[in-house]
Amino acid sequence: MKLSKQVVFFLLGAVIALAAVQTFQNQRANYTVQAQGRLLPAEETVINVAKKIDPTVVSITTRGAYETGNFFNPVEEFRGQGSGVIVSKDGFILTNRHVVTGPDGATAGKVTVVLPNGREYPNADIRGTDPRSDLAVVRINARNLPAAPLGDSDQLQVGQMTVALGNPLGLTRTVTTGVVSALGRTIQGQQGLLENLIQTDAAINPGNSGGALVDSTGRLIGINTAIASLSGGGNIGIGFAVPINTAKAVLDDINKYGHVRIPWPGMEYRDVPASWVNVYGVPPGVVVVAPYRDSPAAKARLRRYDIIVKVDGQPVQSAAEFDRLLRKKSIGDSVKLTVWRDNETRETTLTLADRPQALGL
Repeated sequence: MKLSKQVVFFLLGAVIALAAVQTFQNQRANYTVQAQGRLLPAEETVINVAKKIDPTVVSITTRGAYETGNFFNPVEEFRGQGSGVIVSKDGFILTNRHVVTGPDGATAGKVTVVLPNGREYPNADIRGTDPRSDLAVVRINARNLPAAPLGDSDQLQVGQMTVALGNPLGLTRTVTTGVVSALGRTIQGQQGLLENLIQTDAAINPGNSGGALVDSTGRLIGINTAIASLSGGGNIGIGFAVPINTAKAVLDDINKYGHVRIPWPGMEYRDVPASWVNVYGVPPGVVVVAPYRDSPAAKARLRRYDIIVKVDGQPVQSAAEFDRLLRKKSIGDSVKLTVWRDNETRETTLTLADRPQALGL
């Protein structure tokens, strides 16, 4: 019996269609098996890091009052929420200063810490804060806590993996990933200029402040502190963290001295006014406004209206530059200052002291 051409083509088309369906089903089955199969090495790394660090990341809520400067409403209540990282088994926690202080910088009257296991510590103690780094040290009355292992932020390289853990927008125990995008960044923080920050594209959102930034081995390399966002708000892939080596120094100072020791030259100073430079031919630099009595500046025989033009041979043209150079120094370090006075330069040596607490920050 002969089959018509139409029947032959119909049968051939049916065979091809069945084969295509079978191939699709096989591919879908293979895909499903792969999706539920072995994890990629990068995925395993993130999972292991999260398991290791998650028990050390806490939630922090605060309540306090601040002065508004408004005659009719002089005091208002503030509430805050953020994250923190346990760094010692006996209850020391690193977080951000802006998490535990109000808009005027006053510390919160009540700080509550909640561990990942749900245990709550409603009377946490603020041991100290540092506005220069936006860090704070909080302690809870607990023992044998899991503590995050500390890394070495001086060894970081641009491009290496980062994992951020915290409580963004009240969503506890959130993990995001990224890389070190840049090092040594300077930004304007909520309570002042922040320098030498780690930039990362790991998503950091409000509530992540004070949380952990860790490397691929699960070592703490930074404390999340800020994000860059568009005018509408939200994360755009640019986050910042305070390097852990900076945090170590803050933690050590607060434990040893009760405050963060700040290298102090013993004087008030500001930028040389542009009019002095343009009209009188004065060199740009830092003008001494007032040396304090018996201070490092007084002992170095600095006078009012002296103009500092170099520090250790490096030119300075603003008070901000002068501050940055001093931040690299330690208490007791000596710096060689080149000073312009009476139309000539001279050199003097100034030994930095600990800034008196009575002067504030």
